[in-house]
Amino acid sequence: MKSFEEIREDTNPEYLEERLLRKGSGLVLYTSAKRRGDASEKHFKGVKDVLNTNAGASLEQQVRGLSHAMEELSKGLLEQRHQIGAVAALATAALMINEKKTKRR
Repeated sequence: MKSFEEIREDTNPEYLEERLLRKGSGLVLYTSAKRRGDASEKHFKGVKDVLNTNAGASLEQQVRGLSHAMEELSKGLLEQRHQIGAVAALATAALMINEKKTKRR
């Protein structure tokens, strides 16, 4: 069995750099997906707030409120689309990394 020092001395710098790049790309893609999901949630909460506070208002204010709610809803849906794209990119990166590992063996 190798000691810790032997393992540290034996590591290939190129392999370590590649591992860092893989982990870094995964972290960046995950962070992007999380950020988009949080933004989507914020927009959907905005829709809920507008609809809840719009109940006793005049007809003109209700129409304005509904217009604002639709705008927030569309923004939330766009953020979800971006989130799905980030998750798809993360899955693709994971597949590519796994394929490279399999070929290396």
